[in-house]
Parts: sequence; structure tokens; C-alpha cells
Amino acid sequence: VMTAATALVCILPIDFESGTEVYAYGSAVNFTYGMCGFFILAICAGIFMYLGHLSVRRTQSFIVCVITIATAGIVQFINHGFLVMGFSSALCLALIFILLENPESYMDRDSGCYNTTALFAYMNEHYINEEGFSILGLHINNLHFLNEKYALEDVKDLLTQIAEVIIHEQGAYVCKRTDWEYIIVFDKLEDMRKCSDNLQARFDNAWMIGGDITRVDVSFTEVPDSLIVRDSEEMYDLFRKFGKGIKKDPSKERVTSITKEIVDVKRYRKQIEKDITEAIEDGRVEAFYQPIYSTSKEQYVSAEVLMRIRRKDGSLMYPNEFIPIAEATGQIIQLGEIVFRKACRF
Repeated sequence: VMTAATALVCILPIDFESGTEVYAYGSAVNFTYGMCGFFILAICAGIFMYLGHLSVRRTQSFIVCVITIATAGIVQFINHGFLVMGFSSALCLALIFILLENPESYMDRDSGCYNTTALFAYMNEHYINEEGFSILGLHINNLHFLNEKYALEDVKDLLTQIAEVIIHEQGAYVCKRTDWEYIIVFDKLEDMRKCSDNLQARFDNAWMIGGDITRVDVSFTEVPDSLIVRDSEEMYDLFRKFGKGIKKDPSKERVTSITKEIVDVKRYRKQIEKDITEAIEDGRVEAFYQPIYSTSKEQYVSAEVLMRIRRKDGSLMYPNEFIPIAEATGQIIQLGEIVFRKACRF
């Protein structure tokens, strides 16, 4: 369509105004404006159709550019002497650079590493193309102790040293998630294995901070195959939860490898947590009463209240399925209050 439209513009007649203002007009110009409008509408339709497949930055850049060019075209069509189309094109190029290609938007200035925006861009592209990658998470377990013992600038210098060591590892794309956690992405599994071994060996030795020599306590989380999770959101959530667990209990093993079995357990627990929340909201938490019989009195004297959750399909979720998860998430308090109220009304 673009080639045919260009050829037709070359054939159609065109006139020029060469007075105090120089501009072109005629059939070729009008046709050009019409085709520009057509392509702008086509771009808008494409953005709407593929909105779910585009990153936020790409969507923003498309929308801003379409609005800029459309506005300039309307202004110049109304006032032929106001030549703003060329300026709007240059402005669009600048906006595309700022929104898509500006390196600073993907960098963490303090460490020189990539930020989480760059991490998501990398992971999204690989998941869309169904290309696997490997991830190594590095968690600094004693950063709180270092912050209390040393000056802020000294700690920043130490973190810069650590970042520089990681950045120089072969095939490593280093992203800073928090002050105490780095996520390192690799295209090749062997590069991740080698980097993990190198970093473990380096952290076995001491570091310089504020003129002192100290050890930095770290833990590692390995994901050999990224395709064990569905998308970048699930991968990031996985690292976030593992990071929290390590921060609460740094005595865990130094290296944790996340396998498909671990991911399946996490998904199961997350689904049960969601089922509990929905059951509380929908009123599907039920109290069952188990009578207690006194042989001496030869009669029922009391009853034990048993908690059950009714699924949406009518089946029951038994305590061994949801009680451990409810206790871990704190939902057990809400469940207990609901059953207590039901028992009081019995």
C-alpha cells in the first residue's frame, strides 16, 4: 500500500505557491494528507489490537507520535504557510529515543547496573519469543549490620565494588532489584554456573569498607531454566518471595536452586491462598459439628467445631489442605473469627 501510494503521489499533479510563503498544493498534496490520515488510523487500530503484546513504553511512544504528527498535519492543512510537519517528525524521533532508546531509563545510577525496567524488557522479549535464559540472584544478608557499623558513603562504595565484580562476569546482565539484592541474567546456562562459582569464591574472601576488612554474607538463588515459569511477572514474584524468605532467615543454605517442583508448590500454595480469600468473601467458610458422647451420662454433652471450606463446585476443602497455608499467610485469624461466630449462633 505504501509503495502504491508513493507511486500515485509521483503521478498526480502538484502546484507551488512561491509568494511570501512557499508551499505545495494540489491533488498530490491532498492525496498525501489523505493517506497520512489512513496510516494514522491504521496505526491506532494496530495499537488497539495488539495492546496486550506491546510494552508500556512502546505503546506510549506510538500514541505520543501519532498525536504529534496528526496535530501537525491538521495545523498545516488548515494553514499552508505554517510548516510544522518537518518539525513534528524531528520531535517524534526525539520522543522515540527518550521513551525507547534512552539508556538512562534502563540504568541504576548508583551502581551502574540495569534496573528492574530493563530486567522486565529483557524477560518479556524472551518469553514472547519462547527463548529460555538462566538467572542468578545474589542476596546480601548482612547489609543491615553494615549500615549500622559503617558510614553511608562507605557502604555505597562497598556496593559499588560488588557491582563492578558482578558486571565483569562473562555473559552477565546485572540488574539491581534492591540495595541488598542483584538479579543476574544469562543467555547461557554454563555462564550462570561459572559466574555462581566465581562469586562464591570471591565472597569467601574479605572486602574493604571504610578502611576495615570485613566479610559480606551472601546467599544465591539459581534458576537454571526460565521456562519453568509462565512469564516475567511470575519470575519476578518468585525472586521477590525468595528474597523475603532469605532476609527473614539468612541461616538457610547458601545456594538455592529453583526447580519446576518448587514452582509447582508455589503455584499450588498461591491458588489455595486465593481460594481461601474468595471463600471468605463469598461466605463459603462452614462450621461442622462433631458431637462428643459421655459414656457415664449416656448422652451427648458437647460438640467439637470443625472448619471446612466449600469450593465453588460444591466440594469440600479439608483442613490439611488449607490450614498450614492460612497460618502462614495470617488468614487463619479471619477463618477463626468466622467459625467462632457461627458456633456462637449454633
